[in-house]
Amino acid sequence: MLWYKAWLESRARFLITACTLAVFCLCVVLFQNQIKDRGSPIPSGLRSHFYSEHIYNLVFSGTAKGIFAILVVFLGLGGLLREQAHGTAIFTLALPVSRLRLAVSQIGIGLLELAVLALLPALLIPAVSPLVHQSCPFSQALQFSVLWFGCGTVIFAIAFFLSVVLGGEYTAPVTCFILLFLHTAIALWRPLKPYRINIFWTMGGSGNDALGSAKHIRAEQPASVDEIATDCADRIRHDRDGRPHFTTAGLLTVESDCQVTGKLFDR
Repeated sequence: MLWYKAWLESRARFLITACTLAVFCLCVVLFQNQIKDRGSPIPSGLRSHFYSEHIYNLVFSGTAKGIFAILVVFLGLGGLLREQAHGTAIFTLALPVSRLRLAVSQIGIGLLELAVLALLPALLIPAVSPLVHQSCPFSQALQFSVLWFGCGTVIFAIAFFLSVVLGGEYTAPVTCFILLFLHTAIALWRPLKPYRINIFWTMGGSGNDALGSAKHIRAEQPASVDEIATDCADRIRHDRDGRPHFTTAGLLTVESDCQVTGKLFDR
């Protein structure tokens, strides 16, 4: 009964979070060509001609990750002080159960919902990718889901603790957002930056070679000749007179891509 009560209380927040995350992932996959287009409002740093990097930049280490982290805060809202603001605390306290059991049921349901949300992109993206003639390895996506769940648990725990000790409807989430902002700012401090304590970097697998980030996916799945040719063309810059010229970095990248192209033709 307590678990069902906890589910009813958090059901709306969970469904809104799941729908938001699912819609964003579907848009990233189904509208990949529009996003990759030069005229797209998406920042150029997040656009890539390689599908694996496209998914990594916008989902596993990009906007979807931020959506997940923000909405997880609202999953952690609970506690008797919040119920008191809603006028339901009297009913809860009248139940023949301890406050510990009430907290355990809320935490248990929250962690189950968190696990489903973390697993959602790993299930959705590999399933939808064939519709656009692409593929995304489930094993790779699952590794990011594990990171999302682990880091999301930390955010959920902070939000739940604040909702227990702080009263009011918006006090706990606002405080949690402030703490996350301070954490990010401290993690970017130069003396601490080499230790990579930023929880959002960890969620994206940044700096972890064992996860095989987008660059490793690209190595495991060689791009087609058309993709490499398109990427080479982007290395060419044009001045105001329309005459093409190369940067040093661009020449090195084109040379590397041409070597890959030669290997593809050799096959």
